[in-house]
Amino acid sequence: MKRIAIAATFGFAALLSGCALSSTPVSFAESKAVPASMVVAFQKPTATDAIPILLKRDAGTATVCRFQVSIDGTKSLFIGPAEKTTLFLSPGQHVITVEPVSTDTLMPGVMSCHRSPREFPMAVDQHGLNRFRFSTDDNNEMSFAPTATD
Repeated sequence: MKRIAIAATFGFAALLSGCALSSTPVSFAESKAVPASMVVAFQKPTATDAIPILLKRDAGTATVCRFQVSIDGTKSLFIGPAEKTTLFLSPGQHVITVEPVSTDTLMPGVMSCHRSPREFPMAVDQHGLNRFRFSTDDNNEMSFAPTATD
């Protein structure tokens, strides 16, 4: 109950103050692993051509909710602020769907978690750098893009 009150107070104060809600990039080294219970698909290579995909999520005030991530319509993971994971996908084009959700492991019931899902294209290159980043801009809009940063 105390966590809910703290989360509600923080969120309400941020909305009233009109402060920027953009996220802060973190490196893969600074990120912590997504808990194993939050990764539900693509954890292991299932095809001979499966490529490791590195995913990370920024930290910051706009990132109190977990992002539910689906790949090509398959629910894959719930990634929290400053977390990272490795998934295995076949090379080619994929569609990433991202939706903020409340879970029991982060502040449950946070109203700002309830937003429409967004879809992003993702190209997995058999011979390329397959690192991707989830972020949030000043308008609290989610984005997903390749990243060259560690």
